Amino acid sequence: MKNHKNMGHKGMMDHSKMMKDGEHKMGNSMVHEGIIDINAVDKNGDKKVFQDQMDWNVISDEPGSCPMCGMKLKEVSIYEAKTKLITNGFKVK
Repeated sequence: MKNHKNMGHKGMMDHSKMMKDGEHKMGNSMVHEGIIDINAVDKNGDKKVFQDQMDWNVISDEPGSCPMCGMKLKEVSIYEAKTKLITNGFKVK
């Protein structure tokens, strides 16, 4: 049975209710909220990050899967990650 408490008027999950202090409730630091500093995510300085292609604010410096949808993160340039965030309504530093 679905938990409708976090559903919007069109039946879409409101992920903002799952966020706290810029992280997913599960404590996963790859889920970002607010103004996203993509350069801070790039810890190894290679100008590339791994980003979910559905939940654009899920970004990591290491390969992995999205904790929200389970999709494999795609390796992208920092420029591409910033562009996707801005295009999808997120604020970046």
